[in-house]
Amino acid sequence: MKRSSLSSLLFFAIILIGLSQRLYNIDIPILDAKPHREIHTAEETRNIYYDGELLFTKAKLWGDEPGYYLAEFPFYNAIVASVYKFIGISETWGRVVSVVFSVGTIIIFYFLVTTLFGTEIALLSSLFLYTFSPQSIIVSRSFQPDQMGIFFGIASLYFFMQWSTNLRSRYYL
Repeated sequence: MKRSSLSSLLFFAIILIGLSQRLYNIDIPILDAKPHREIHTAEETRNIYYDGELLFTKAKLWGDEPGYYLAEFPFYNAIVASVYKFIGISETWGRVVSVVFSVGTIIIFYFLVTTLFGTEIALLSSLFLYTFSPQSIIVSRSFQPDQMGIFFGIASLYFFMQWSTNLRSRYYL
């Protein structure tokens, strides 16, 4: 078997095993490592779904009266609220969106490390170590925008590096 086909086979095998780890019991209640943050994100998302208001989201954090509260721009919440419109309200869909961004992070991190150090190091570091890191698994399954931020951060590094070395406008997002 050629070295490149073996690398491709390992790439897809590690991605599928990592995806299966992230999807295991994805529908459990929000009681992960930081449940207060996940509950807050789920509440903001639900309010965006019902009210349709993206910039003035309300949350019941300090009593019975809803107050305006915004921790970050609710891009993640808007994505999950739009999934709610098509599929229905469930905390599982917020976690699935995080898992999708997690798989995207693994793939773009692999491309970044491959560009810098080569395929063998990329398979070991980005795929194996990042995919099976317990902290990575916990963050990628949670109903919060952290995984989306990690994805866009690594993607911006990769595309900036590609743009700075190739000077092609397709990498300039």
